[in-house]
Amino acid sequence: MQRPISIGKRIAFASTVYLVGLLMLEGLSSFAWSSFSHGAPPPRSLAELRHSTYDPDLGWAHIPNLYVEDMYGKGIYLKTNSQGLRSSRDFAQQVPEGRIRVVCSGDSFTLGYGVSNDETWCQQLTGFDARIETLNMGQGGYGLDQAYLWYLRDGEALEHDVLIFAFISEDLQRMRVREFVGYGKPRLRLVDGELVVGNQPVPELVPRIKRSLASFGFLRNLRISSILEASLAGLRSSLGSDAMSEQEMYEIAGAIFRDLQGISQENGRKLVLVHLPTKEDYPSSQSAGMRDWIAAGAANHGIPYIDLIDTIDQVPVPEMVRLFRSAHYSVHGNQYIAKGVYSGLVDAKVLAGLDDRTHLGPAKLATHETPLQR
Repeated sequence: MQRPISIGKRIAFASTVYLVGLLMLEGLSSFAWSSFSHGAPPPRSLAELRHSTYDPDLGWAHIPNLYVEDMYGKGIYLKTNSQGLRSSRDFAQQVPEGRIRVVCSGDSFTLGYGVSNDETWCQQLTGFDARIETLNMGQGGYGLDQAYLWYLRDGEALEHDVLIFAFISEDLQRMRVREFVGYGKPRLRLVDGELVVGNQPVPELVPRIKRSLASFGFLRNLRISSILEASLAGLRSSLGSDAMSEQEMYEIAGAIFRDLQGISQENGRKLVLVHLPTKEDYPSSQSAGMRDWIAAGAANHGIPYIDLIDTIDQVPVPEMVRLFRSAHYSVHGNQYIAKGVYSGLVDAKVLAGLDDRTHLGPAKLATHETPLQR
């Protein structure tokens, strides 16, 4: 008569099968990861998880007082201050005497994805004029709506002279979804000509996934968990679209620009729109219609508009390649953007007369005129 297998042996056998299966799956996952990534940095959704946390107003925001030494590679660091900005120091409420404070608002291209704090184009503006002090309000994955809402919540209260509202073409499209890279996000809609914020508090998505993976300890460091996070993030993003037409998207963008202009005028500040190039803008005809619309509306309402996409066709292909590290700007690319932005500020006379300016405190939001029309 055959002796029954003990419970201990059954557990040991099941554990062995589980570990062998896991190792095989990990090997296949590593192969798939290397095949598709070709040595590129991890997907943006995974990188943002390292320095962002759930935010009920915005979807996600920087973790304050965070230092990641090798954020984008060996020695390529990211540091945030106590105010949740990408900076190695905090900023006083008032603008220091003799300085011109510039807020750089935008997405990962403004954040400086792939480079260290002092190599972002926002920080490099300080090298062109000793009077300039910059505040980096860039956040990976933000749409035009989130950059606007973050500025209203945290940026407006800090005294400053110039608001550079920077964006890529995709940032307008991001306003059309409720979820992005696995995070929920707020939605702006126009109701009777007024901007109304919806989907708040923002649903918490990827942070739940992250916590679940963390509970498995070492599993979170495996390629399996990386692929799982990326796949779920992509799935959430693809399911996040609902019925916002392109026409409404443009109308909301126009309302954002108009509101920022009104707030800037009330506080004696200067607003500048900056359209940043991506690889997808080469050749620049890809975004020509959108840029023509923004240029016409900005000119009609007296808002300086720096279109850096317009110059990209003039860059030789070998030089253009040097501007990017994977999908984002390289150190050289950030230098190129900083030079273009500064030249645009000078040409538009944005910095003229700011030395003698009397700084004003933040004013209450007012209702502004009809938004830009497409």
